[in-house]
Amino acid sequence: MVLHTGQDIGDLTCPITLHLMRDPVVDSNGHTFERGSIEAALRGRPGVSPLTNLPYHAGNARLKENHTIHRMIDQYHRRKEGMTRGDEEVAEERRLAVETRVTRGRAEQATLERLEAEAALSDARRLEDEAHADFRRAEEEEAGYYRGRKAAKEMAADKTKSYKEEVSTGGAKNKPEGAKLSHTQAQMEAAAQMLRRAGAGEYKHLALQEENQIAIVQIWAVDPLVQLLRTGDAGGKAWAACVLMNLARCPDNRTIIAKAGALEPLVQVLRVCRDPVTKQWAAGALRYLAGDSYNQIAIIDAGAADPLVQLVHNGNPEGKRQAGYALSTLAMHADNQVPIAQAWRAVQRGVSPPAKLCSQIQHPGSVHVCF
Repeated sequence: MVLHTGQDIGDLTCPITLHLMRDPVVDSNGHTFERGSIEAALRGRPGVSPLTNLPYHAGNARLKENHTIHRMIDQYHRRKEGMTRGDEEVAEERRLAVETRVTRGRAEQATLERLEAEAALSDARRLEDEAHADFRRAEEEEAGYYRGRKAAKEMAADKTKSYKEEVSTGGAKNKPEGAKLSHTQAQMEAAAQMLRRAGAGEYKHLALQEENQIAIVQIWAVDPLVQLLRTGDAGGKAWAACVLMNLARCPDNRTIIAKAGALEPLVQVLRVCRDPVTKQWAAGALRYLAGDSYNQIAIIDAGAADPLVQLVHNGNPEGKRQAGYALSTLAMHADNQVPIAQAWRAVQRGVSPPAKLCSQIQHPGSVHVCF
């Protein structure tokens, strides 16, 4: 192979390895070798030329770098790759341009990431502010709810207090002059007048509040309610049953309501009333009254077993539920179990009561069961 300059490539190869030299050195005889090859040969035969096999002058090869051959080797490599000095300059310019574009791109990417981070931080702060605003609104709404609830309780308490004060005066403003009644009779008549004027429906809503249940009983409202159950129209009986059911939720009121004679009118409402809602309220009242063990026998003696069983069989869903609770509670007393079973068989014509009620009947001391 010949170089473009006419120089044989053999001049560029090491005479020991016969490979193109990379680090050419010249010895004292003027021969050029690859540095590594001549050094290795001299270590094997010190002071002897590997090319002539003759000793060097004074036994020293005096190796020096051959710059001329080195430049020729570089020139060979450049021409072999088809590059001139101008091509190298163009390549360098291209490399610098690429590095410039990469650097600019990295700077732009960093700027974009910074802007995105700032936008994300801004969104996070905005969402945090919105969350704080929602929390403050929720707190205000909650505070408003409790203020309204407190105001409603105060209004109910004031109304109950005004009713109680009016009853305690015996309704003197509404009585003709010269009328003389005992204190109890005056209180009873005033309570009845209030029921007629306000309607039992108002007591229905007041009796839903636990703190009002005892207060309504204390203003002698039970007796007029019982009287309304006995002699009122269909609407009056319905509201009276509902109010008594709500009042009977309070254990302290159950004995008072029973002693006021409410058991028989409630049972009578169950027997003759056609409105299913009124029946469910009457059954609910008996259910809560049955929670007092002293009332359980009296309720069965008032004849409640038959209409309660019939309500379980024919009533609306809520009426069936209330009647079932009442029968299950009444069956906790051993003396009531046989009458309840007889009533069930009479209504069902030989069909046994539900399994849970049978369990209650067979085990008098068992826990309250609803069916």
